[in-house]
Amino acid sequence: MKSILIISSQSFSLYNFRGELIKDLINKGCMVICAAPDMSNEIKKKLHDIGASTYKISGNRARISLIEDIFFFIDIYKLILKVKPDGILLYFIKPIIYGSIAAWLLGVKKRILLIEGMGYLFTENSISVKYLMRPVIRLMYFLAIFFSNKVIVLNDDDKKLISSMTFNKKKIKKIQGIGVDLEKFNSTSFLYDNTQYDFAYFGRLLKHKGINEIIDSIKILKKEGLSPRVAFYGDVDENPSSFSLDNIQEWQAKGYIEYCGFTDDVVNEMKKCKILLLPSYREALPRTCQEAAAMGIPSIVSDVPGCREVIIKDETGLLVKVKNSSDLATKMKIYLLDNELVKKHGKNAIQRAKNIYDVKKINNDMIAFFEAD
Repeated sequence: MKSILIISSQSFSLYNFRGELIKDLINKGCMVICAAPDMSNEIKKKLHDIGASTYKISGNRARISLIEDIFFFIDIYKLILKVKPDGILLYFIKPIIYGSIAAWLLGVKKRILLIEGMGYLFTENSISVKYLMRPVIRLMYFLAIFFSNKVIVLNDDDKKLISSMTFNKKKIKKIQGIGVDLEKFNSTSFLYDNTQYDFAYFGRLLKHKGINEIIDSIKILKKEGLSPRVAFYGDVDENPSSFSLDNIQEWQAKGYIEYCGFTDDVVNEMKKCKILLLPSYREALPRTCQEAAAMGIPSIVSDVPGCREVIIKDETGLLVKVKNSSDLATKMKIYLLDNELVKKHGKNAIQRAKNIYDVKKINNDMIAFFEAD
């Protein structure tokens, strides 16, 4: 494989979530080209420093606009025509849909889709989403899968859902997430008894991530006389389900959380936290939970697709009922009152991370998809 084009809707993810894969592809002699609509100078420099080339394309990750999407497709088509890649890796919904069609039309040999989760359109149940947008997206996924060689998913539920959108189920392959750098995320300097926060949430501040449930559970615990120290790390987002900065500042003013904003230094910020919270409504295979596990930090996650697979129940973390603040408060209380259980689950999580989340093993699986006949 001589050249690989990777297209995302978000340049941040190219370096922060695909950086190790890009390095491994380059080390195997591949030329790697990265493209995204919001290709900032900072991300561009980071990608150039590891040996990748970059292109900025038009488009908006969250906004639905026929005109913008047409230009997005044209930009992808022109880029493929220009760089003539041997293989293409597409992730996030718009690159998957439009990139797969363009790559097929232009005869790209290896067309691989990475579906990391079904997102807002498959968790929101408003009438417009459920009966109008979702059927359209299912049809678009059907076409994207048809025009691809391989479709990679991260959990069994998504594999089942995506398999229902194609006649060729052999195309669908599951891997264990996108991997964790176990040398970077490790437990050697993590001290359970010297943390700044009891709980932390890392990620986009979206409703379907269970943010409301976290706030409500904190209120419940405070009424019971407990004072959990909870940190939020993440940005407000263009996504329709994002909370506003005003919401977050209000929660902080009332003493529910401490808002730490976005961080590039996830390792050192995680060291300040004892337990990870992710009461999401649906995930692919959340990387933050994998990173936390590698550091010896147990997670409390929802019993939903993706989340339930990232822990072993009552061994490396705790499961909660989805959209259930009372159950979340109960599970948070269990950990608050039993530090030895936190340590035990954290120790188990480290071993699980070593066994299945090593980024080197997962990247080898990804590269094998490009090399296969």
